[in-house]
Amino acid sequence: MNIPYDNALDLFANGDIDWTNDSINVVVVGPNYSPDIVNHKFLSDVPEVERLTFAPINNKSTDGRGVLDAEDTIVSGVVSEKQAHFLIIYKESGSASTSPLLFLISDAQGLPLNLSGQNIPINWPDDPNKIFSFVDRS
Repeated sequence: MNIPYDNALDLFANGDIDWTNDSINVVVVGPNYSPDIVNHKFLSDVPEVERLTFAPINNKSTDGRGVLDAEDTIVSGVVSEKQAHFLIIYKESGSASTSPLLFLISDAQGLPLNLSGQNIPINWPDDPNKIFSFVDRS
């Protein structure tokens, strides 16, 4: 399940996140990050040492009914001999202190993942809720 950060829900509701046009990224996060959905708001709330590698999310779309989707993502530049425990989707602003966290992914197939220095394919769900749905479509 992809869990929205509380601040992200406010940003979406206020129109401060434009899923299809904003620069949206995913960061692979190590085991020593302690998620706090309520209080963590920005990428700077994730310890830098736990941000293992990043990738842009491309060809984002919505279905007009509150379902967010994108093409599958390949994460490269993976640090070897580390373990990935989470994926976090965030809006890239150019600064970690102003890049809002959007969704925490902790139960994707393959997590936790022992990194080996090879690219990581992220296959976003093809179920009715896709990456996220503001209304449960299952």
